[in-house]
Amino acid sequence: MTAHDFQTSKEGVKVFIPDLDGTGGLSAAFIELTSSGAYVYRGNYLLVLKGSCDIEGMTFSPNWLVVGKAIEPQSYRIAAGAGGSCLAMGVSL
Repeated sequence: MTAHDFQTSKEGVKVFIPDLDGTGGLSAAFIELTSSGAYVYRGNYLLVLKGSCDIEGMTFSPNWLVVGKAIEPQSYRIAAGAGGSCLAMGVSL
């Protein structure tokens, strides 16, 4: 995590957006949250990498993949699970 340039979005939220496709066909974001932060991600998929993440009010543990119900990117509210931290990767097509 320290090798990447995570930017503070707001208190309790850091985001790293890697360069994937210069034409805009594919984008991703690594989202790191502490218990004091929440973030709205717009995309097609969210993968929980570490900790416990609350996504749209449901709690997911590592290795859970949340898949959107539509082809168009959707907005998802992400927060860290009860009193912990969360690391998720969002992907948008």
